[in-house]
Amino acid sequence: MKKLIVASMFLVLSSSVSAQVNSLVTDGKRPFAEGVLTGYIVQDGNKTLCNDPYVIGQYVSCAEEVLIAGNKWKAQSKKQVWVDTNGVLGAMIVVDAKGRVICKDPMVSIQFRGPESYIFCED
Repeated sequence: MKKLIVASMFLVLSSSVSAQVNSLVTDGKRPFAEGVLTGYIVQDGNKTLCNDPYVIGQYVSCAEEVLIAGNKWKAQSKKQVWVDTNGVLGAMIVVDAKGRVICKDPMVSIQFRGPESYIFCED
């Protein structure tokens, strides 16, 4: 019985460690903040799309304005924001400088290759 309990606990702990962590954009005062992700690089595969993207609502944008479905959204703030932890920006959408959707739910790696942090879109 002891072995079964230990094995069950191992499986529960293993599955929780391998689960994706949901990350949030914050300004240090509140989650879901808008502004500029200073020091972040947006990549689609191995291609760099932009540096220092804007967070506009649910969009991570390479431009200060995005045109989505006929609606124009402009960054309301240029204050610095950041992602609270490595993981997935769930429900966030990455758009390029022309407003094209690149990916949804991108991965974030904080200071992965030095002082820069990365937002990854991968197939």
